[in-house]
Parts: sequence; structure tokens; C-alpha cells
Amino acid sequence: MNRCFVSIFGLVLIGLLAIPQLGCGGGNSATVTNPPPPPSPQFIPIDAPGAGHTPILGTTAQDINANGDIAGFYTDTNNVSHGFLRTSNQTLTVFDAPGAGTAGDHGTDSQSINASGTIVGSVIDQTFVTHGYIRTSSGVFTIFDVPGSFDTFGSGINDGGVVTGKYLDVNQFAHGYVRASDGTFTTFDPPGATFGQFQGTIPVRINTSGVVVGTFQGPDGALHGFLRAADGTITTFDAPGALNQTSSGTMATDINDSGVIVGLQFGPLFNGPGHRSFVRDSGGNITVFDPPGVGPPHPEMAGRALLRPA
Repeated sequence: MNRCFVSIFGLVLIGLLAIPQLGCGGGNSATVTNPPPPPSPQFIPIDAPGAGHTPILGTTAQDINANGDIAGFYTDTNNVSHGFLRTSNQTLTVFDAPGAGTAGDHGTDSQSINASGTIVGSVIDQTFVTHGYIRTSSGVFTIFDVPGSFDTFGSGINDGGVVTGKYLDVNQFAHGYVRASDGTFTTFDPPGATFGQFQGTIPVRINTSGVVVGTFQGPDGALHGFLRAADGTITTFDAPGALNQTSSGTMATDINDSGVIVGLQFGPLFNGPGHRSFVRDSGGNITVFDPPGVGPPHPEMAGRALLRPA
């Protein structure tokens, strides 16, 4: 996968409801009919036409909206990326943003989709410069760059059309931004953020209230989570047990409209001891968990996206 397009992993938790049987008075026990068991989870593979099927190539689903429309990207046999939209009626549309390069490690990704079907992502042009883009449900593109940036990446969009993402400055240090629906930009960095090549502040999602969530690198070399309120107030946090050392720490990956955040707590190189998931509620309480039956990391394989119906 090329250096610019990063997948964000999703987790599904399945709860089981136990219904006790209660006896009636008079010494008789009433018969209680237990509800039928829930249906087995169903997964639908998604392969974009033209996607490669060798290691590091394939189809990646990045986001799904309330209508069941999915945005993502795929990498073809020449290692060129292309965006796709799979609507809830199973129609899959492939697209390239204007100016997308056609050589290896170039192309178009899609990172987020809102309720209106508007997609945000990034496009790498022929000169290997990255720009953000917005694609409306009718297929109209807007290409944008943070003023003064070297590269601009689109990561998240809310239902009001407000976009967040990161940009690289001339030193290739990463900083966060919010792009209002009128096209104006606000840039930011969490307190304590440190910078190196392709390192710094990495926003990933924005909810309907304009709250941005993401990750930044601190002076200890570890990653830490942050949330930025619509008024610009930034709160940083770490999942319990996260290692405060290089290539370790806390990675926030998404936020919903209730302010609940999900992410990863991980060790060195993302697969060391303590690689787990977390949920942070709107009050700041963090629960770290492992899905039942989770095993060790698997070798990198060709990508295939999955849709698990509700």
C-alpha cells in the first residue's frame, strides 16, 4: 500500500441477551418461551473491479453512513489507487479525482462519507503531491489544499460538510486542520505534539457537532489520542495500559455523534504486547477490551473488504 493511504480498522461487538425463567405463585411454574437465537452474522465480500489480488493490493472499505453507503478505495495491479462508492442497493461506482496520477503509488483514496453521500479523501497527482478532495453524491469534485501546505489529506467529513484531516508543511511535519463548509481553514496541533518527517498531528474523523478525533506524537515518541471541540478546545487522553514509548501508545480511530470514541491501544510496531481495542465514553471513561477468540496478528495478505449487515 502506498505511503499516503492509511486504512482505519473497524471492530464489531455482539452482545447476547439472557432471559431468566420466572416461577409463578401457588407452586406452579409457568412455561416461558425463550426468544429464538439471534441470526448468525453474515459477511458480504466486496471486491472492486480491477482490484489486485496479491499482497498489499486489493479493496479497502473505509467508512459507512447511516444509509448503508460505503466509501473506500482499491489498489490495482499497477499499485495505483482508485476510489469507490458502494451504495446500499449494491451498486458499486469506481472513480478517480481530477488530476490523479496514474503511476505506481499515485491515485485516489476515499476515507469518509456523510449522510448525504458526500465523500472526502485524497488524491496524489503526477508530481507526487497530495491534495484533499470532496466528491458530492452527484459526482462533482472540489479539490482543496491547506494554504501554505506541502501535502493535504482529507480524512473525515460530517453531515454539515465540515472536513478534517492532516497537512504536511514544507518540512513534511504533520498538522491538523478543519475546513468549514464555506472553504475556510483552521489549523491546529494538540499541546505537547512533537514533529518529525510525516509525524505530528493526525486527525481522522469529525462528528455532527464538529468534534474532531485523532492521534498525535508526544515528546516520549509515543502516540496519544485527542479530541478537539468545535470551539477549538483540545483534550488529550491515553488508554489504560498503553505503552509510552516509540511506535506505541493510543490511536483514536472514530467518534460518533454522542461523543463516544473507539481506537487501539498497542505495543511496538502495532503488534507487540498489549495490542487491544478501547472505547472512551463522552465522560472520558475508557474501557479496554479484546473481542472473544482474538488471536495473534496474521501475515499481511491481499485486501478484500467485508460488509456485515445489521
